Amino acid sequence: MKERTTEFILRAFLVAGVVVLVLLLWQIVTILLLIFGAVLTAIVLRMLSQPLGQRLGVSDHTALACTVVGLLLMVGLTGWLMGSIVNEQLGQLKQEIPASWENAKNSLEQFYLGNMLVEELEQGGFKDGVLSKLPVAAFSVVESIANFLIVIVCGVFIAARPALYRQGLLKLFPETMRVHLSDAFMLSDQALRMWFKGKIISMLCLAVMITLALWIIGVPSALAIGVIAGMAEFIPYIGAFLSAVPAVLLGLLDGPSTALWVVVAFFVTQQIQGNLIMPLIQQHMVQLPPALTIFALLIMGYLFGLLGLLLAEPLTVFLFVMVKKLYVRDVLHLRTKIPGVTSKGK
Repeated sequence: MKERTTEFILRAFLVAGVVVLVLLLWQIVTILLLIFGAVLTAIVLRMLSQPLGQRLGVSDHTALACTVVGLLLMVGLTGWLMGSIVNEQLGQLKQEIPASWENAKNSLEQFYLGNMLVEELEQGGFKDGVLSKLPVAAFSVVESIANFLIVIVCGVFIAARPALYRQGLLKLFPETMRVHLSDAFMLSDQALRMWFKGKIISMLCLAVMITLALWIIGVPSALAIGVIAGMAEFIPYIGAFLSAVPAVLLGLLDGPSTALWVVVAFFVTQQIQGNLIMPLIQQHMVQLPPALTIFALLIMGYLFGLLGLLLAEPLTVFLFVMVKKLYVRDVLHLRTKIPGVTSKGK
């Protein structure tokens, strides 16, 4: 009887410890996401620096330093060459969207449902609500910039000595699990590299297509909207809708017909992107089930806001690989294709 009581107490303490650990992890989940962002940054830096080091015949640290300096110079040069144009168009965008909203509101007020929508926005203190949230928004911007800098700096440190952090993490697990975990980390690293390559190509293609389409239609600030659309493509599915809003509002300045052509342009470019460009890219990148990606975006966006949306897809890639390798292959012993790996089976 005494042994059973002792065993029950030990199990109760074990369960309580697991619950406390889960609650603790939930409290620091934002920090864990930032850590994942730093690891993703390190993977990208290593992906760029390793070929450079092999070509120049220099050490990994020298290649990494050259890569970081090169990226900073490239960003600065791009900002210098295109910054004035984009800033000018963004300034025009800032001035023209309010006027476009007024035109849209006048058009909506001609219809019963549209009039109800406008009244709901105005009665709900739409303008006052936006103004009252400006301090909170400013704090969020500062916090986002700080998080971004933390991710970049930590990513550089991890990229400089990846083995140190990988071996340190592996030592937290029993020795029998380390081989499987090491293989899973290697496969997830390969998958995330392929995902990033495909994402960059997709963002560039969409930015060019949107810019050309809006320029042909005659929508003002076509380059600025194209840049916004390309950056928004980092968030799949949702980003396309968000980037279309300012373009449609600007189209309303010239009338409903122009706005309709903008909608058609976004629809056509998305069809070209989805049915022609993406199948070519997906031959060399990670393919995730669309429904899984959408649910991941919804869950991460709801729980963690913008940070969750930005990291939802790469985190899904990472978890997808880990589950397939550690559970489907190593536990269930089933043959399955792991994203980023061409061979099937073990």
